[in-house]
This record gives sequence, structure tokens and C-alpha cells, in this order.
Amino acid sequence: MRGEDEKEEEEHKKILEDWADKKMALTKICKTMGDLSNEAMTVQGALSHKPHLSSLMVEVANQQTIFDPARIEALGLLGTMSQEQSHERMKEKLQTIQDIIDQCSAHISGFKLGAFKEARALLKSI
Repeated sequence: MRGEDEKEEEEHKKILEDWADKKMALTKICKTMGDLSNEAMTVQGALSHKPHLSSLMVEVANQQTIFDPARIEALGLLGTMSQEQSHERMKEKLQTIQDIIDQCSAHISGFKLGAFKEARALLKSI
């Protein structure tokens, strides 16, 4: 009986550690996505008065329509992580959280390499 209790306690400790690690990773992802979204809005505003760049600004806006829902989903998930949850519920959600982290990382990479990258470079060169 003693061995089972220790095993359960170790598993619970591991889940709590995994939960804390995922929460920290998701917090960083949300911050990065928020910063990129804000920067994209700034770039769009700064370049909007240049008619010859309108198609680039449309592409940045299109990128953002894909990027922002993922950012909002990640923020929503992060909000639920702050709520008190049972050990079993935490265990069930860990893979979902990792999936969202992976998806958001892909969105960040894609956003940085798309039209936003070109628009940001143009703004810096002006």
C-alpha cells in the first residue's frame, strides 16, 4: 500500500510539473503572438499611406486573419489553465495544451516568414 501511495504522489508531482512547464510555454507563446500582432498593426498603419504598398498590406491583413484566431484560442486555453482543476483533468488536458503550443509555434514561424516579414523590412528601410 505504501508503494502505491508513493507512486501516485510521484505521478501527481510529475503532472503538476508538466502543467507548470506547459503553462509557462503557453504564456511565452501568447506573449510572442501578441507582440507580433501588435507589430503587424503598427506596420500596417505606418505603411497604409503608401498606395503602391496596398497589396502587401492586404497580404499582411490576410495573414493576420489566420494568425489572430490561433492567438485568441491560445489565450483562452491559458485562461483555463489558471483555474483550479483536478489531477485527472490536468492529465487529460496536457496533450491538448501541447498541441496548441505546437500549432501556435508553427503560426509564429509562418507569420514571421510571410508578407509581414517583407512589410516590416520595408518599414525599417524607410
